[in-house]
Amino acid sequence: MFELAFKLAFKCLVLVCLAALGPDLCAAPQPMVSAMHANQAGYVHFWEMTLANGELETQVGMALQDQRIVWSLPGLGVRVTPFMANGVLALEGQRFQLRYRYGLAPLLSPQALAVFRQSLLRRVAVIVGRRIPYCPLNGERPGVCMSCMALVSQLLFPAQRLDYPQFPPQFPRVAGESYYTTEDLLLYLSGFDRLPSTARDAQLAQLQASPALREDLLRLTERYAEVLPLAAPPTAVPTQARPRR
Repeated sequence: MFELAFKLAFKCLVLVCLAALGPDLCAAPQPMVSAMHANQAGYVHFWEMTLANGELETQVGMALQDQRIVWSLPGLGVRVTPFMANGVLALEGQRFQLRYRYGLAPLLSPQALAVFRQSLLRRVAVIVGRRIPYCPLNGERPGVCMSCMALVSQLLFPAQRLDYPQFPPQFPRVAGESYYTTEDLLLYLSGFDRLPSTARDAQLAQLQASPALREDLLRLTERYAEVLPLAAPPTAVPTQARPRR
């Protein structure tokens, strides 16, 4: 009986995928990419961003179906812009120097990804419509504000409160501090936080990824190994985009 119910549920997911994306897009998504392409709605892309004051930090944003990016930019807040890999993003009097790093799929199941994409635009529209301002850390200003990490986390793990995403219990917190970072997000999306240390080395050796992604994963998995095991994180903590070191 259980097996029959499971098969029926799986068939329903397949039909959802076909209805949402069509047969050509229901194949397993590419886990890691080194450029923006079509059919990447929901992918999380990473940049190295240089601010006007020279400060360097990691910027993340989520791809939309039309290949635009939704992200939260310092001094501006949540915005939707055309994708830019490298160069100067000039927007509303602000200038950001961008250097593209890589992108990762939010989910590896084509059926689950199709379901995720069905509600993505609605969730983006709600957040963009509220003109949510930027803040490095939740609680630094009155009302709801979002860093780039907070925005992407809210889209990935929606919750009733826009300022506190519903992170899954296994979501890592490498720094061991009171907030999640873009480094934690990279480890989670790549799956490297859930691999044994011996398997991480083997996976890195076989990984078909850009040099930038390999470099960051090697650095973070070494750092992550030093703090294992991690205690289960709280269900609601502030988020912050962690500057690159």
